[in-house]
Amino acid sequence: MRTKAHLLNENEKERRVYATAFANRLFKAEKKGRYAIKDVKSIYDYEKNEQRILADFKQKSIQKQESTEDLYEMRKRLLRAKEVVAKKNKGGGK
Repeated sequence: MRTKAHLLNENEKERRVYATAFANRLFKAEKKGRYAIKDVKSIYDYEKNEQRILADFKQKSIQKQESTEDLYEMRKRLLRAKEVVAKKNKGGGK
């Protein structure tokens, strides 16, 4: 969670830098001056970057959940195997 918060915070800082650069450009623009960059989003897409960060963490969360489920399944099988061995040893001792 801390890493996620840090990356989102960094994304927000980058957005501010590009927004400031865009604002500076607007203040320096002449009336008939033309620029290759029309808006901040054309050089930095905050929403897209945020969605990429969130998607990465969602995928990692799903993988972690699947891994945990696999561990529970292995635990169940081991417990069943332990019961079978215990029954076999108990039946074989008689």
